[in-house]
Amino acid sequence: MRLLVVGAGSTGGYFGGRLALAGRDVTFLVRPGPAAKLREGGLQIVSPHGDATLAPQVVTADTLDRTYDAVLLAVKGFHLDAAIRDMASAVGPETMILPVLNGMKHMELLAKRFAPHNVVGCALKVATVIDEDGRIVHPSPLQDLAYGGWMEQPPPGSRHWMSSCAALASMPAFPLSYAEKCGRDGFCCPRWAASLASCVERSVRSRRRRVARPSH
Repeated sequence: MRLLVVGAGSTGGYFGGRLALAGRDVTFLVRPGPAAKLREGGLQIVSPHGDATLAPQVVTADTLDRTYDAVLLAVKGFHLDAAIRDMASAVGPETMILPVLNGMKHMELLAKRFAPHNVVGCALKVATVIDEDGRIVHPSPLQDLAYGGWMEQPPPGSRHWMSSCAALASMPAFPLSYAEKCGRDGFCCPRWAASLASCVERSVRSRRRRVARPSH
């Protein structure tokens, strides 16, 4: 399965990095600046599950020349419009788009731009931050991704849909679960993950201030 990760920040970089380390076919779609940094210094992860540095496969919007089986969309909400434009050529008729943004509005935007059956409900449980050295820091063992049907999906007999789900389930280097329904009325509600991440980030910043504070 060919997976495109849109964004190599703390979330996309962590999960995409874990999958790449497990030997999966993972490519990161990023802007030219971050692409140059990743090519030069690699992707660094600090985690209770093991520290790692890898040289990821990287593309930019102007060099994107193929479609992918699945797209993990991991950008901030204010970057969504640009990300949709950048990833458009990577989405084919049967590509699965797994967005891990806060809220639900992005689901409707993606369904309108592509097709409802392309969009997969997705909920992420993780807390990660990028430190001052550009490393992805994962301070807690928690790492879980749930995905499943949302709105209008291909019929249950769709061979590509089922094979894509099976391929996705075989990929993880972290817990991953499938649900028949993962959307507005289903069990998946990703909002709490952002609150947790914000708390962790505030905690990290607070520790930095205490360390930097001069003693009397």
